[in-house]
Amino acid sequence: MPAAYELTLLEDECTVLEAPQCMFTLNAFSDGSSSSGNMRANKHQLQVTSVSWSKTGQTLAASFGRYDVDGWCCTPGAIATWNLARLGTATGSSPDRLIATDSCVMACAFHPAEPALLAGGTYNGELVIWDLNKEDADSQVGKTDLLSDVGKTDLLSDVRHREPITALCWQLSGAEARRHGSAAASYRLFTLGADGRLLVWLWSQLGNPIYGYELQWMSPGAEMRLLLGGSCLAFCPAATAHEEASLMVVGTEGGRLLRCQVNDMNEASIRDFAARLEAAAAAAPGSSSKVELRSAVKDREYEALSATVNGLSACPHHRQLALAAGGDGSLRVLDTLRASPLLLLEPSAAGLLAAGWSPSRPLVFAAGSADGNVYLYDLSTRQRLIRPVAQLQIGSSSSSSSSRAQGHQGRGRRSEGGVPGVNALAYNTVVPSTLAAAAGDQVQVWRLPASLVEPRPGEAKLLARLLGSEDVTGLLRKQALVV
Repeated sequence: MPAAYELTLLEDECTVLEAPQCMFTLNAFSDGSSSSGNMRANKHQLQVTSVSWSKTGQTLAASFGRYDVDGWCCTPGAIATWNLARLGTATGSSPDRLIATDSCVMACAFHPAEPALLAGGTYNGELVIWDLNKEDADSQVGKTDLLSDVGKTDLLSDVRHREPITALCWQLSGAEARRHGSAAASYRLFTLGADGRLLVWLWSQLGNPIYGYELQWMSPGAEMRLLLGGSCLAFCPAATAHEEASLMVVGTEGGRLLRCQVNDMNEASIRDFAARLEAAAAAAPGSSSKVELRSAVKDREYEALSATVNGLSACPHHRQLALAAGGDGSLRVLDTLRASPLLLLEPSAAGLLAAGWSPSRPLVFAAGSADGNVYLYDLSTRQRLIRPVAQLQIGSSSSSSSSRAQGHQGRGRRSEGGVPGVNALAYNTVVPSTLAAAAGDQVQVWRLPASLVEPRPGEAKLLARLLGSEDVTGLLRKQALVV
């Protein structure tokens, strides 16, 4: 078995997993032809910064950038997409689309209802929307402006990102659905920045955000609020299908985990925000007029990590649970109503860079590590010690050497022993047996075994019991599902 496909199965007393299989190794910078710009070779030493599946589950997108940029980013980035149904070979598969960008792309996310719409956030704070149904020259359908007209002060700088966009999230809006009546227009787009801003956009109108928040955190004993730089976010599911999700967990570069809410964003507050934007734009140059942003941070705070929170994933099976991956090597199962984590795991000595919760198995989740591995947990198996049931080697010494050298002091993307870390992973919600993970400048697509995909009887009930337990580890040892 080639090095890039190596895996390790960690057996417990009662379960033996069949082996996961690597179906594709995808490289955007292979010798295949590029449809946008001269990007056949990875001459800018880019690495994958995020991955996203389309609504159909057939197309995978990856954003490319660097974490070691200081100041303004002049390094070109890229967006690549692959339609897996068209791939005929397992290795070296060239993308269907490779779109060059002016600066590094740090996050991407497909529209939940329109499979051709893709959002990307850049290192310079730009938000870009592409329509992949159009040719490359016309695919960009929206982009935020970084600068005002020449010779004028940028009066709206307080409501634009001025540092990297670190996370994107589409959220269904009942108000937009009632107003427009179309699936594409029914979603709002949230962008989180390293500048501490959380902005809300309509993808078809990127001139200005429709609302804005800041991560203003009050330190115990302090008299002033601190503005914390955001690194990742995860929206917790709404209580019912008729409600909008408003609760989220946000991770910061300093290791804080913040409980945030956006339930005050109604029609009246949006109109007021637009009026304040207009007033600021009409103010005379040099005036002190600016738009004040509310804090999204609520009173509850979670136990902090000792390094950057690099990855968050909300549990799709229970709105009270989330998963946090830290640069300190900790993987935390969070109860959003408790300060301390339900479960604290350390799959390896290296820092963790990404996290994902299985869309089909309530007790299965994954974490991507700086040592180049994805660690898979199954809490339903009986184990003396809670440990990964499988690990997939994604990064290898054969990956791009330029990517291995990258790392950013503030964002914790580092490689261990010359192996690129797993910066991004994503489950396919349409085909839950498919997991995409990226290390260096490559993306691998894995097929997971049925034992990690098919729900077990009583699994959802056991998950709910974990929330009421003061000794989660002990409960799992006693009540794990034996199949």
